[in-house]
Amino acid sequence: MTHPFKLQVEGWRGISHSYALVNQFQLLEWAKSPHIQLSHLDKPFFFDNWGKTRNPAGLFEQDQALIDKLAPSDEFDGVFRIYSPFNLDPFPGKRVGVFMVTEFGLDVTTTPLQNIPQFVGEGGFIATPSRWSFERLVANGIPEAAIQIVPHSVDSRYFAPASAPTIQQQRQALGFQPHEVLLLNVGTQHWAKGMDLLLRAFAMARKVRKDLRLVLKDQRNTYSTNTEEFVVQTLKEHDLLSDEVIQAITMIPVNLSLSELNALYNMADAYVSPYRAEGYNLPVREALACLTPVIATRGGATDDFLAGPLVTQIGGVRHENHPLKQEIPVNAFIEPDLAELTARLLLSQRKPIPPESALSVQSDWSVATAAINQRLGLPA
Repeated sequence: MTHPFKLQVEGWRGISHSYALVNQFQLLEWAKSPHIQLSHLDKPFFFDNWGKTRNPAGLFEQDQALIDKLAPSDEFDGVFRIYSPFNLDPFPGKRVGVFMVTEFGLDVTTTPLQNIPQFVGEGGFIATPSRWSFERLVANGIPEAAIQIVPHSVDSRYFAPASAPTIQQQRQALGFQPHEVLLLNVGTQHWAKGMDLLLRAFAMARKVRKDLRLVLKDQRNTYSTNTEEFVVQTLKEHDLLSDEVIQAITMIPVNLSLSELNALYNMADAYVSPYRAEGYNLPVREALACLTPVIATRGGATDDFLAGPLVTQIGGVRHENHPLKQEIPVNAFIEPDLAELTARLLLSQRKPIPPESALSVQSDWSVATAAINQRLGLPA
């Protein structure tokens, strides 16, 4: 009888940071397999103030309990690391996988690239979620053969289309009128995410379309940034600040469970992400799982999965080897076309409510874990 493969995951869990969420959904998938004996070693969070009370993951109670009960082990056949800073140290006699994702390119001051030859030579591999991130890693000197593109996914138990009555009830609960067109973004204020462009485009479109509303998810509990201050400052800098525009913007300042986030995606008539650089962009993927139309940048990481009638892509100018703020090296980014973005917002309409037959979009993390399993040497 074949013994289960002893897999130890080293990473973050219990919080809503993207690395931790990816880790936790992969853990849930691995836990289903009778061929894997799973253990987990917690690594220090990037910020000391992160934790379950400040920015909880928002998973179902039974899923979080399953994840929480995983303990570290001294005996394992393979290791998968998913945290930051990246750790490329080989583990003697063990196959090691490391999750690495980058938006612009690697920060060589914190990534031990000198370990790459030994790491790869001893069978180590790197998992990255998109072609865009793959290209950035290669540009920083990591061999192509050492990198496995492992796309993220969504769990259809968490992110799925809602029925028309449910959407109507949820919109009413938050005070939105039936005729209003809701534009949503749940990203951070980081320059790469393009929230500044979204705010400018929305303010200009709102002058013409009084039915447009913008909903933003504040991320202060994770990144200690204040969305309200950012909104006012950005609009003021571009002479777009007015009471009317501010009143048309709704900010969600509290932590949301993933079920509540799913409700936001379903209420929205479009998810708008005019990003400059992304490693994957999970919110866009989650919005699509809810059959919510997406407006996003063309040419970046989301090109891997954006297609079909629900998708509108915004063109832009690609920049390479351009220093950001004269201090941060940037391998590549895309500057979205602000005029085109504004025009697309002006064309936004209430989304059609899908028929009941379409309310079962199936998606899970099995493809992601299968790709990692193969590189770790697990039997198929």
